[in-house]
Amino acid sequence: MELGNKIKALRLQKKLTQADLSKLAQVAQSVISDIENNKRKQGISVIYVQRLAKAIGVTVAELLDEEEQTA
Repeated sequence: MELGNKIKALRLQKKLTQADLSKLAQVAQSVISDIENNKRKQGISVIYVQRLAKAIGVTVAELLDEEEQTA
């Protein structure tokens, strides 16, 4: 699963809007939208990944993990 798709799935699981996540993570909503829609061609800043992971309540390793986690 691509990073943007994973962030979106986790955000929706937590019942957060992009605006909510933006405030929690201190990342612009437009950046979150670009990430979720896989439009960030230049890559994603490590700081953004750290802030988003913390706001969503997962570790960076969990967020970047390529393997699907089954519940």
